[in-house]
Amino acid sequence: MRAALAALLALAACGARTDLGGTHGSTSSGGGDGGCAPGIVAQDPKGASALAVDGDSVFWGTPDGFVRTRDASGATQTLATESSAIDSIALDDQYVYYAITGRVRRVPRGGGAASDFVTNAGEPMALALSSSPTLGAGALYWLDHGDGIAAGSIHASGQGGGSDLIVKGLDTPGGMAVDDNYVYVAAVLADIDGLVYQGPLFRIDKAGHGRNVLTSNLNSPSSVVVFDANVYYVEQTGPNGGETGGVREMPIAGGAPTTVLDTSGVLPLDIAVDTSGLYVTELHEKTASLVKAMGDAPAAELASASNAVYGVVRTSPAAIYWTIGWTGSPPSDGASVRKLCK
Repeated sequence: MRAALAALLALAACGARTDLGGTHGSTSSGGGDGGCAPGIVAQDPKGASALAVDGDSVFWGTPDGFVRTRDASGATQTLATESSAIDSIALDDQYVYYAITGRVRRVPRGGGAASDFVTNAGEPMALALSSSPTLGAGALYWLDHGDGIAAGSIHASGQGGGSDLIVKGLDTPGGMAVDDNYVYVAAVLADIDGLVYQGPLFRIDKAGHGRNVLTSNLNSPSSVVVFDANVYYVEQTGPNGGETGGVREMPIAGGAPTTVLDTSGVLPLDIAVDTSGLYVTELHEKTASLVKAMGDAPAAELASASNAVYGVVRTSPAAIYWTIGWTGSPPSDGASVRKLCK
């Protein structure tokens, strides 16, 4: 996700606007009346690069190093300021964890001093918090994208800091998810127990044992999400490298993958899944879109913007949130995080 999004952000450098064609409801940025109010959550001069949601509270990071939050009343607070881009965010009851080059840091959710949680973290991305009987409650997992061929890896850390190496030998890891028992990861190439797999999606228990390749030969695999008894993943391209990818699902215990959404001619970027459906951010030439897929119903475009890039998408019980990134002039309305009611 990180490499693809960084390259695509350049497409918006000429100046972007966010005409939300297909967006339902009001575009008011309010939200303090106890109901769901769609509209602009954040307006950051450089866009937004990371996102996490907890109920009506939204947390995001920016390419110029800010970690910010907005609560249900609409009050916005800057929690931390760094000298490099915020690549991923995860939450627990006390802290906001965020990834920057070389480190994973954390800051109290209500504000306060930020501190290092893990140092020498490489190129951390895809932060995920989960309970772990081996590593203790609140274990934090992350992907180290690495720098070079097969330099990627998966790490875990308990609340006391430090880290354990779970998996190494990943080439261009694209996404990771965790559930109560396993870590799921997709990569362009992986050395798994001495065997090299092309484009694998595999799972491994949280102590780093019992690796199980669920499927392989994926094309430019990206985001991975676990929901209910299924794992969902993105293939950004087709077998010949063209924009013929899509979103697939398969049982977490293994089985034949099926296509949830065919994105032929469109580049899928990120996914979120809940009981209301599957949400995908996409890019077609210079037009970004947010799309919903639900069962056998035709996919529905919920929002779109020309000369922009939609990035991370997350959901709450009431709404969908997504980031907008750019490298040049911001959209005319300044939106960097948007909200759409379900």
